[in-house]
Amino acid sequence: IALACYEGVDDRADAGRVLVSLGRVQRAHGQLPAALEYYRRAAAQQEAVDDYTGLIQSLNAQAVTYDRLGRFTTSERLYRRALTLSQQRKLERYEVFIQGNLGGSLLNAGHVAAGLRELQAVLAREKSPFLRATRLRQISEAWRELGEFDKALAALDEAATAIASPSFDERVSWLTAHARVLARRGDLDLAQRDLDE
Repeated sequence: IALACYEGVDDRADAGRVLVSLGRVQRAHGQLPAALEYYRRAAAQQEAVDDYTGLIQSLNAQAVTYDRLGRFTTSERLYRRALTLSQQRKLERYEVFIQGNLGGSLLNAGHVAAGLRELQAVLAREKSPFLRATRLRQISEAWRELGEFDKALAALDEAATAIASPSFDERVSWLTAHARVLARRGDLDLAQRDLDE
């Protein structure tokens, strides 16, 4: 109904935002091709009216979905386009967020050193405690994959202090990441202790 209302008055910017929301619902339910179609429609609407913040969100949403599909080359192209738009428009909050997502995507694609560089650059600028903790866990993962276990554990120590009162999900994510580093280092009993908790 909201989409029909906005389209009825030719409000493309708000129609685009509704389309992004519809895409997120589809993505949450595992309907990734349907989500991508909504995101593409949103981006076309937003680009037509120079709604750059909306367009950046639509590009990011597409990239996240391609990450879930394992199509990392496509997601990297979309992240880089969104990052360029953020930089051109001096939208620092968007720039930092997108660069962090790009770093995580590169890491998941197996480009560990490249992902680590992006994540370290973002960490110096990230103000959100939640996102700082997330980026530190990703940095730890990169160090773990590079065999730098002390650096991986140091990043996790910093992540543990980033959020004053971590949620259940954040604590589970931290314990899992910590266990993986310990296991790779050969400390299986300590890793099991984390997993038991």
